[in-house]
Amino acid sequence: MKINLKRLKTHQGECGTFFLKAGPSDPVWNDTEFVFLEPVEIHLVVENTGNVFAGHGNLKTQLQLPCSRCLKEFAFPLNSELDINMVEDTGQHHLDQSDEFIVFSGDEVDITSGVQEQIFLSIPMNPLCKPTCKGLCPVCGMDKNSGNCSCQEREIDPRWEKLKNLT
Repeated sequence: MKINLKRLKTHQGECGTFFLKAGPSDPVWNDTEFVFLEPVEIHLVVENTGNVFAGHGNLKTQLQLPCSRCLKEFAFPLNSELDINMVEDTGQHHLDQSDEFIVFSGDEVDITSGVQEQIFLSIPMNPLCKPTCKGLCPVCGMDKNSGNCSCQEREIDPRWEKLKNLT
């Protein structure tokens, strides 16, 4: 996903608006393990601050993720803010390792890494198909959302029995 900053490079203090769209089968997603159900749409406003091209916008798509409780695949809508800072490689900048910039040369900037990073950061650690998902039975593996199984709950180890009384 590339944007052309040629016009902005000559006009310090000005902003440019970019609309980008990458389909689910676009090669930029080959490095990710996600299944995209919708194209990734990006609306990005980039400002030339003099030293840095500061981009702020929105990222929108829909991913297919496995539920962390029942393991069924579900559609996860993703709508996230996107902040990308870009700096031209002129040899004059001394950037720390902690600085988060996309360094570019020429007029075009490849923002794919910033977009992929935001997608990764926007996915919850334990995605759920629905907040009330009951998960799988730990004994037989049946999906508790589709019905109850006939498994009996295991008895508590007698050494831990007293913990049931704590409130």
